[in-house]
Amino acid sequence: MNLKLVINYLNPYIKKNPKVCILLGSGLNYFAKNINNKVVIPYSDIPSFYKTSVEGHIGEFIYGEINEIPILCGKGRFHHYEGYTFNEVGSIIEIFQS
Repeated sequence: MNLKLVINYLNPYIKKNPKVCILLGSGLNYFAKNINNKVVIPYSDIPSFYKTSVEGHIGEFIYGEINEIPILCGKGRFHHYEGYTFNEVGSIIEIFQS
C-alpha cells in the first residue's frame, strides 16, 4: 500500500477532518446505520489499497456525521491469518492517523 496515494484518493471525499475514527469488524457493521450524510468509498476503488477476504467484512470507508461530529469508519478489516503482515493489518489505523 502506498499511504500517500491512499490519502490523496480519500481527501476529496472528506469534507471536515474526522473527530472520531472507528474500525468496524463484522459484529459492528450495524453502527454505520447511525451515520448521516454518508459518503461510501469501497476499498476496491482505492489505488494500491488492500482487499478484504473475510465474510462479513464489507471493505469500505464510510465518512459522515453523527450529531454533527465528523466521523470516518473503516467497515471491514484485514487479518494476519489472511496472509497480511502486521503492518498491513494496521494500515487502516495508519490512515486514520494521517
